[in-house]
Amino acid sequence: MKFHPFVKLSAAVGAACVLSVSVLVMPFLHSGGAALTVPQYAARQRFVESPPGSDVETSSENPPTFAPSGHWEAPASGGSPPPEVLQEATVLEDGLDLPQTIEGQFTVLFLGFDSQENGSGSLHDVNYLMQFDLAPAGLTILQIPRDTYVPGFTSSPTQKFNSICASGDPALTGVERVICAAEENFGIPVDAYLVTGCDDIAAIVDILGGVPVDMPYRIEFEPGKIIEAGMQTLTGQQAAWLLRYRQGYAMGDIGRIEAQRIFLAALMHKLSAMPRLRILAALQRITAAGLVSTDLHVDDMARLADLCSTFGADETEVFLLPGEPAELDGQSLWSVHKRAALTLIDRKLRKRQPPMRYEDSPLTEIIPEGEYQSTVYDNAVTDLQTADVPVLK
Repeated sequence: MKFHPFVKLSAAVGAACVLSVSVLVMPFLHSGGAALTVPQYAARQRFVESPPGSDVETSSENPPTFAPSGHWEAPASGGSPPPEVLQEATVLEDGLDLPQTIEGQFTVLFLGFDSQENGSGSLHDVNYLMQFDLAPAGLTILQIPRDTYVPGFTSSPTQKFNSICASGDPALTGVERVICAAEENFGIPVDAYLVTGCDDIAAIVDILGGVPVDMPYRIEFEPGKIIEAGMQTLTGQQAAWLLRYRQGYAMGDIGRIEAQRIFLAALMHKLSAMPRLRILAALQRITAAGLVSTDLHVDDMARLADLCSTFGADETEVFLLPGEPAELDGQSLWSVHKRAALTLIDRKLRKRQPPMRYEDSPLTEIIPEGEYQSTVYDNAVTDLQTADVPVLK
């Protein structure tokens, strides 16, 4: 396939998008050394092999699609989906030479786990759905709080999203469990995954020569581990402090999620100014050293970089899953605002799919609609360039 005319081949910003989020989630995973072996597009293949409520045979060349009801269904006999299903995706030749569930977009699941030093090593505290879009060119990131309440998707007594990998469906591998939960709750097909390592943040940032950032406030990660306010170049160690810090934020972990946007924007700015070959060399060094586990080949990352080469931080949208803090059975949880969440997801991440019906998503509210205490995150979409800083205590 040929590239769409407006997709230039200078890949600096696009590679920055991929590398930035790779670095961003690293402080939360204990690296076990060996790369994951989950097959590429595992969740999609699960639906191909056994689509719910359908006896129609499918194959990897004839993948399932989202029907207007919002459920996964096999394609109609003859190999073509009904005209009302993903009509745009069927006719769009987007030029992205990657297997895509929906033509014109490519969605990557990023997971970052807590470390064995500071946690169990099995909880994915950072959860992003990152969608690369061709028309118009852009990147949209959905941040899913670790404490999101997802009953039915985990056997953990916490019922939190961050426990799905360790305590989800025993018939699936860990990453498959998270992929399936994301697809079923949010109706967004996942095309690839990326998991990164806790102990690797300093090495990667130092490979890049540090990251210049204008810190809007002072943080003290631990006694003696301080980042002052003002313009400075963060070392790898300092970057890890910034990304893991949360105790000084009024909203705790939600504040940390918001603070991560500061670093992501700074890192994208840094990488966008680097020569293309140097960025690709860095990606190769990171993957060769086993600092990331992914089903994306370096060449795949380069193709995504080419797709995204026309935009920067001001055209990268990010939003938190709508909801609010809640307590249930002694657990501190994130209670999703279901209607607001599905509306925002339809608008930002399901542009080539029919709207998802309310009753077709298993998202579960703790605080019912009409009794919300706060709706500040119900439509809080921002770009990385102008994202607000978190509220301090």
